[in-house]
Amino acid sequence: PLSITMTQDMKNIYVPGFSADEFAVFNMDDVGKITFERAETPGESGIDGLAGASSLALSPTGNHIYVTGEVEHALSIFERNPTTGMMTYLGMIEDGEGDVNGLEGANSVVVSPNGKFVYVSGFWDNSITVFTRDQVSGMLSFEAVVTQDEAGVNGIYGVNSMTMSADGKSLYATGFWDGNLAVFSANPETGMLTYKNAFEDGVDGIDGLNRVSSVVVSADGMSVYATGSSDDAIALFSRDVDTGELTYVARYKNNIDGVSFMDAPFDVAVSPAGDYVYVVTNRSDALVVFTRNTMDGTLTYSAAHVNGMEEVTGLDGASALAVSTDGMFVYTASNGDNSAAVFRKNPADGSLSFQKSEQD
Repeated sequence: PLSITMTQDMKNIYVPGFSADEFAVFNMDDVGKITFERAETPGESGIDGLAGASSLALSPTGNHIYVTGEVEHALSIFERNPTTGMMTYLGMIEDGEGDVNGLEGANSVVVSPNGKFVYVSGFWDNSITVFTRDQVSGMLSFEAVVTQDEAGVNGIYGVNSMTMSADGKSLYATGFWDGNLAVFSANPETGMLTYKNAFEDGVDGIDGLNRVSSVVVSADGMSVYATGSSDDAIALFSRDVDTGELTYVARYKNNIDGVSFMDAPFDVAVSPAGDYVYVVTNRSDALVVFTRNTMDGTLTYSAAHVNGMEEVTGLDGASALAVSTDGMFVYTASNGDNSAAVFRKNPADGSLSFQKSEQD
């Protein structure tokens, strides 16, 4: 698994299986426990496009699901019943199908907050493809593609992660090969992206973006965090909530200022209240917790939950995480032992306690 996604209603958790070419569906109960429900598998009910299933996004109302097939260079579309959680396969879009371009190595998908647009990154195409979305049927129409070195675009060479601000006016994308964080403005009415600028690791004092692997915007829109997997670090940028422009602030690096178990950070998430930042580390096999200053976004190392320590399991090769909408649970996915793990937050002090893990 390279990603893990939770529905807003906290009823289901989805974990794409990259090597299995399918994705697992878990049910979630009122106390955060997850129970395996089924797997959505190619060939069943006509399902296609999931070879190298790598990321998954839901529409704002939770009635449609979009899954990238990195090996198949495709995006699969499912309808979801928000009440029962059951899904119906609607079809897929492939790179080169008609006018569609930019999906080679499709590995990240984002639905705009207003539900009108879907953005898909193509790792090998060094591109971000824009689709308009029918909010009733969930079906997509190709609109445009932005590509590295075209029309002045920079910073998406090997694009592998994207995130969008809650107002739908900014999109941030990571360029893996050169250690870049690219900034785009997004038009909430047309969906079109306009390139603004890019930050490159090692240039103008920027640090912490070497082999950048993920990026996230805090819910308050004030901070952007990106993980540099080869830097063993998190880079912090402050964000202008009006313009979406970023300013580099700091980096938090393994074995410096008390930070530990941050070897190859792979994914990052911010709690809904903005008071914690969570990171999973691929080589330390850990879930690392930082407290976040809600005024300026700066971080303080708090704790690490490490595979094999204190009865924690399911973190071997930790690769992705998600936080429940109430902030009470953190879920991780790990590609080393093909598993998903559950941690529960103590509301009194914010500490996490390991609950269980589910292994393929």
